[in-house]
Amino acid sequence: MITIRKANIGDLKPIQNLSYKLFRNDEGRISNLVMDWSQGPEGEKYFTDRIENRGVCFVAEDDGEVVGYITGEVKKDISWRSVHISELENIFIEEKYRHQSIGRRLFEELKNWSKENGAQKMTVSPSIPNTSAIEFYKSVGFEPYSLELEMEIE
Repeated sequence: MITIRKANIGDLKPIQNLSYKLFRNDEGRISNLVMDWSQGPEGEKYFTDRIENRGVCFVAEDDGEVVGYITGEVKKDISWRSVHISELENIFIEEKYRHQSIGRRLFEELKNWSKENGAQKMTVSPSIPNTSAIEFYKSVGFEPYSLELEMEIE
């Protein structure tokens, strides 16, 4: 049975490993990814911050094994918006656990946490080629708001 809970520092390495798999999934869709970011000092600091200090990280666990995670943060210092906004920063579920509503359950935990922490809106920024992620985000209620464009400078 899958349980969803707030991550603790003992979950750091499994979360970093799942984040690495997320990067591997996106490798063909997003150029210039630093593939070992999650395993390095910056990734460790980021996930430690989400677990212990700033923001939040929830995990999905199956019989003691972390099989998915979600991270987010409420941004209260966005001066050009009149609401507090929570950002769903990243989410990943092991492939064999997908299509079992685990992503939806992790999202609901983040959404509830965000509301409890003063957010009135939530954002997420998936890459355009990741159509399955975009469809998931739409299925839980996200709607298009902005578009970020990028180009290579040669």
